[in-house]
Amino acid sequence: MLLETFLNTNFSRRYGLDVTTGEVKYEYLPSEFRVELYRLITASIEEKNEDDGFLHEYRWYRDLCVSINKQPDLTCYTSDDVYEMYRHELLIDLLCRAKWHEVLSMIEEMTNHSLLACKTINKLFEVHRIGYRVKKSDEGLFKVEVEYDGVVSHVAETTEALNNYPEIRQLLSDAQRYLVSPTSVSPSTAASSAMKALEAFVKHWFHKKSSEREPATLGDAIKQMKLRDGSMGDLNFLNAMDSFYIWRNRTSNVGHGGITSNVTPNDALLVLDHATSFINYLYRLDKAQP
Repeated sequence: MLLETFLNTNFSRRYGLDVTTGEVKYEYLPSEFRVELYRLITASIEEKNEDDGFLHEYRWYRDLCVSINKQPDLTCYTSDDVYEMYRHELLIDLLCRAKWHEVLSMIEEMTNHSLLACKTINKLFEVHRIGYRVKKSDEGLFKVEVEYDGVVSHVAETTEALNNYPEIRQLLSDAQRYLVSPTSVSPSTAASSAMKALEAFVKHWFHKKSSEREPATLGDAIKQMKLRDGSMGDLNFLNAMDSFYIWRNRTSNVGHGGITSNVTPNDALLVLDHATSFINYLYRLDKAQP
C-alpha cells in the first residue's frame, strides 16, 4: 500500500505542479527521476525489511553495481562492516552518476527481483515524460522497452491478424524499432520495413481469398483487388493503399537504394500507421464476410 501511494504524497505531486511537460525524452534520465527512484527503492526496502533495512540497502547497492558490471566502491564482508562503513550516499551516487542505459538495466534488475513493481516504475516514467515502460516479455521477464503512444498500441492491434505470420509481424516490429530506438533511428528503414510488411500481408491475403496465384507485387495485388466489386475492400481505400505503394517506389532508400533520403520521422510514422491500419482493415473485412 505504501508504494502504491508513494508518488502522490506531497503537495507538488498531488496538484501536478512537478509533472514534466514537453516532448518525451530518450537517452536521458533527469536527476529528479533518479532521486525519486532512490526514494522508491529505500521505501520498498523499509517496507519489506523493517528490522534490517540498512543491511538490505547495502546488498541492493552491491547487486545493482554488479548488474551493470561496475565494481562497488565499498565491499563489506560482515554486518558490522555494513553498519560501520556503508552510507546512503553510495546508492544515491550510483543512481545519479550512472549512464541512462545503466539506470534502465538496474530498473530491470529491481523489477525482476520484486523490489519494485513495474506499475510503480511506469508511473514514474510517465510523470517525468521518459519514453520507456517496463513490460513482461514472453519469457516471463520484466524488460524496459521504448514506449511510443499511438504507434505502439496501434501496432499491437495487428497481433491477432499476424498470429500465423511471424515474419510479417517482425517487419512491423522492425519499423517501430527504427522509429524510436534510442540508438538506431532510421525513418527511411522504418518506412521500408512497414511497406514490406504491408506488401507481404496483402499479397498472401489476396492469394488466400481468391485462390489465385500470389501477385508479384503490392501494386499487382491492388490492381486485382480493385476488379472485385468491393468484395476485397472499398475502392477509395484501395486507391489510398496504392498511393502509399507509389510513394514507396518513388522514394530513395525506401523502395530502392540511394545515397541520401528525405524521409522524415513524421513520414515514417504515417506509413507505419497506415500499413497497420490496412492490415487490420483487411483482416476485419475477412472476418466479417462469411
